[in-house]
Amino acid sequence: MDIRFINSKGEIINASRLSIKVIGDCLIGINEKQDTVVIERYGREEEARKSLKVVGQIIYEKVGEDIVIDLRKGEKK
Repeated sequence: MDIRFINSKGEIINASRLSIKVIGDCLIGINEKQDTVVIERYGREEEARKSLKVVGQIIYEKVGEDIVIDLRKGEKK
């Protein structure tokens, strides 16, 4: 399974081997070496937590499939 994010800057982040969590107002990924990658920065921690719940649900529903999660706001794919 391959998991990728498209953030609000249009960056594509491969998150297949990252642990994803919320720190402050950021959705971040942490690799095995404990390096962190900011996936998306939100205005408030509550927004980041809501986003993480949605991401978790998407991954749960699409187990075994490649996943692209578009975090750009107000833009159409």
